[in-house]
Amino acid sequence: MAVRAHDDPAAGVPDRGVEAGGGPAPRIAQQPDARVAPGDPGIANQLARFLLTCPKPDLRDTVNALAIIARVNEVTHNLTRLDFPEYLETLALAYIENAQLGGGRNVEMLGQAYDVIRKAIDSASAQKRQDLLPRLREMKTQVEGWLKQAN
Repeated sequence: MAVRAHDDPAAGVPDRGVEAGGGPAPRIAQQPDARVAPGDPGIANQLARFLLTCPKPDLRDTVNALAIIARVNEVTHNLTRLDFPEYLETLALAYIENAQLGGGRNVEMLGQAYDVIRKAIDSASAQKRQDLLPRLREMKTQVEGWLKQAN
């Protein structure tokens, strides 16, 4: 069942309950279709990115963002046998943001981010996506630095 704004006037409005991601989550992120089986991977990618980077902390939800973008990558890869570097970039960002929950840096999550970034760089290179490569390489360098600090 797809969520449509006219079905529920509160869709997209923050729920006032506290979620595991460190604050209230937009109601749309709590809907099963958005979280488990997005009908449009581009929109789901944008939703995940919004949940990760929103300038209003009370709208951020890194845990749900990770669930959404992980599912997007799984579904698109299974359907097309391709990896979409922009979706992998969002997945890496989700791992990075979740690695920082609780004030520290979760080395296991950073390792997952690093693996995803390498995969995104390979995919972007194969697809000649010069628009993404500089950002991905910068992310890789930053995560490498964090991993070195942790060891």
